[in-house]
Amino acid sequence: MGGRRSDWLRWCAVLGGLVLGLRLAVLLILPILPDAFAWGSSLLLGTAITFLLLPLPHEATLSPRPDRPGPRE
Repeated sequence: MGGRRSDWLRWCAVLGGLVLGLRLAVLLILPILPDAFAWGSSLLLGTAITFLLLPLPHEATLSPRPDRPGPRE
């Protein structure tokens, strides 16, 4: 009977620790999430605008240069 009781107490302690840890995590992370989403969305928006505003390379720079040999076939 003693073994079963200690197992039961151990499981209660583990579950209680998990519940307490989850509650603390929610309390600590929840206020930060809106800021994290705001930072992430502004970073993505800024990156997209930067790539849209960058001048596209001229078509001549995309073709192989005549003074360099092309890939060997």
